[in-house]
Amino acid sequence: MPPISDRALLILLAAITALGPIATNLYLPALPAVREHFGASVATVQTTFSVSLVTFAFGILVWGPIADRYGRRFAVDSLGAEMERHADEARDTAARAKALLGEVHREMHGAVAAAEEGSGRAQEGAQVIHGAAETMRSLSRALGESARAAREIAGVSQQQQTAIEQVMNAMNEIYLASEEMETSTHEVADEAQALSDLAAALKRSVRQETPK
Repeated sequence: MPPISDRALLILLAAITALGPIATNLYLPALPAVREHFGASVATVQTTFSVSLVTFAFGILVWGPIADRYGRRFAVDSLGAEMERHADEARDTAARAKALLGEVHREMHGAVAAAEEGSGRAQEGAQVIHGAAETMRSLSRALGESARAAREIAGVSQQQQTAIEQVMNAMNEIYLASEEMETSTHEVADEAQALSDLAAALKRSVRQETPK
């Protein structure tokens, strides 16, 4: 017996399954025409429909064991093999999906680790930048203090230079006053010598004029 393809088996099973509903749907609309054609009563025509249903059920009771004995076993075996094949494919697909999920999980862990490492490096960089900013601010404050100290030193130096110039001017004035005083002293000494000479001359003149 040649093997039946899956498509042919599916069509056969669909036809067998649809045979009962198709027969029912074809016979029910024809009941009035059957009654008129045969001149039978409604109950008799309905009895024919009941007999058809009983016959269809009896056929299932008869052909069911025959199908089990000769034909349905092959169909069941084919269906079981097909289901097993689909189950194997489903297992393979699940295994591949599990492997893909494992790879995705590892990639996600790697991405999270890389993100955490990048965040740590960013924090370290921010700390370094903050330290550099603090150092620059400290250097700026030190430069400002140095500039203020330099200005103060310059002011003190200028004040000292002014004081030295004032001292030099005072010493120059003292020197000039000393020279003037010395000149005046010489003049006074000359005047005193002249007065002394004049007194001596007067004294001699008085002695000469006094009678002996």
